[in-house]
Amino acid sequence: MKELFQKIWQNELQFLNFDAKFQDKSKLDTAECAIILSVNKDNYERYFLLKEFQELCKKIDLRVDIFSIQNAQICILNF
Repeated sequence: MKELFQKIWQNELQFLNFDAKFQDKSKLDTAECAIILSVNKDNYERYFLLKEFQELCKKIDLRVDIFSIQNAQICILNF
């Protein structure tokens, strides 16, 4: 998984726990997971400006920053 994240995020990759899991998986549906997984180094700034994306992050108690998004992506892949 580390190699995948290195390709997606390149020099924006944060130090992460690749075994991370959500406390409550039921907060996100498939479409919301897909939205979070679609964030990458080329588009994250645009996502962060969207009110709808900010609300999605708030729904799962997530800060709108690179570390939190990458961590959420790992949690989704570890479902």
